[in-house]
Amino acid sequence: MAYQRVIPFSFLFFLGTLINFLTSAPSFSTPENDRYYRIEGVAVLPPINNLDGIFNTPIQDLAEKVMKDHPRFSFRRSDGLQKIFSESTLPYFEAVKDALVIKRTASALGVDSLVRVKLNKLSDQFDATFEWVIASRSEVIARVGFSCAEHEIMGRLETALRELIEKAPFLGHISGIDGDKITLNRGRDLDLKKGQRLKIETLAEVKKHPLTLTVEEWIYKPVGLLEIYAVDDTLAFAKPIHQEGTTPFLRYQKITEVLAPAPLPTESTTPQDLKDPLRMGWVRGALGFHSYAREMGPTSGTAKSESNLGLGTQ
Repeated sequence: MAYQRVIPFSFLFFLGTLINFLTSAPSFSTPENDRYYRIEGVAVLPPINNLDGIFNTPIQDLAEKVMKDHPRFSFRRSDGLQKIFSESTLPYFEAVKDALVIKRTASALGVDSLVRVKLNKLSDQFDATFEWVIASRSEVIARVGFSCAEHEIMGRLETALRELIEKAPFLGHISGIDGDKITLNRGRDLDLKKGQRLKIETLAEVKKHPLTLTVEEWIYKPVGLLEIYAVDDTLAFAKPIHQEGTTPFLRYQKITEVLAPAPLPTESTTPQDLKDPLRMGWVRGALGFHSYAREMGPTSGTAKSESNLGLGTQ
């Protein structure tokens, strides 16, 4: 009879935990996280579908329309990408998920993120899915899907793409630093105004699913506060007013919140003796040589009084 060794359950549990840890995102804050997830450019790929490409141009037109409302992102049409995909030995539905093809496509378009579109028609109904992918790592940072009737498809595609872009995990980032002058890649397009304060944070951890590489959670670490002193259409200029700990302000750190301007001081600095109303003093005397006393000044405790000799009547 052959001997069979049984592996303890506790060891299997430990091994599974170790594999999950090794395949997860780094758990420490580095400038590399902020740089990798800067998300400055976007292109929407031709859809994966069973409709013989009839939606290719309409989706590019739709994406161009939607991205005009998001000037923080540089948008590129992807109409002329047939050559890149034709050079791949993979069918299109697999090529758009291949890490090397994704990198080459993004590089050719000059963007750092791509939107994959899956669009199928089943009987009288459409099923669609949008996936926003970081090209350098093939990580999905946002996903939106829906089903709809045929006559609703264009409207629902636009709504879904707008919803996808709104899922951007931060409002903007630091785009330049010159001493204590900091430039941001958002301006009037985010309705920023002079005097507002911005909360700046760095990406401490990006939690991903170990198999699908879908980002499941963004974890931030506070860096400090900036105060805006000038605003342009797509730029703002600010100065540091508070720093958390020892982490300096660096390029690509994220704008995570817009705060109201600091309240103006409400307490007056006028001295108390100038606030009190002035009033007439009083004099008291007596016939002949006598002393008199009078009070001068306001009614507060800072008033002055004096005494002296006088000649006259009371």
